[in-house]
Amino acid sequence: MGPEGGISPREVTRLCNAGAVTALLGHHVLRSSTAGPAATVLASDILGRW
Repeated sequence: MGPEGGISPREVTRLCNAGAVTALLGHHVLRSSTAGPAATVLASDILGRW
């Protein structure tokens, strides 16, 4: 399905088994083109970089 169509429970399980960690950025679903930059901004803020 992919990020914009949702990720199935089976895909989540397979990703976690491969070492991925799940995280939520909120209740809104972001397009894959903006999810990465949004996560970078949030992580930078939490780490005190900005």
